Amino acid sequence: MGVHYRITFDAQNGTANTTALTEGAGQTLLNLPIPTKAGYTFDGWFDAKTGGNVVTVETQFGENTTIYAQWTEVVTPVPVTGVSLSKTTMNLTVGADETLVATVAPQLMQIIRQLLGHHQIQVWQQLVRMVK
Repeated sequence: MGVHYRITFDAQNGTANTTALTEGAGQTLLNLPIPTKAGYTFDGWFDAKTGGNVVTVETQFGENTTIYAQWTEVVTPVPVTGVSLSKTTMNLTVGADETLVATVAPQLMQIIRQLLGHHQIQVWQQLVRMVK
């Protein structure tokens, strides 16, 4: 029996099979689990908690190692149903009964007013995504 290394999968608040052993002469994994995490999409396994190198079934290991799931939060668009402006605030009606109020620098408000003339709802929806 050859040398095997223990690979620990840190799902970073997701769920996944937590350990595996490397196999074969190149010390690679036979497969990688696909973890789940509510409200996130799985970006892959990496050799660091953030950034780092992608780990695949071709990755060769020379020691016991922890690899990390990385995630992207799923952002749900918010429908903007109404808009009102003053000199320094904008009010966005979201859905049936929620209003978002933001204080805006006068220079930015001028730009927003110019953009609204052409694509009012699309601009506000983008602003809501940026604020969230």
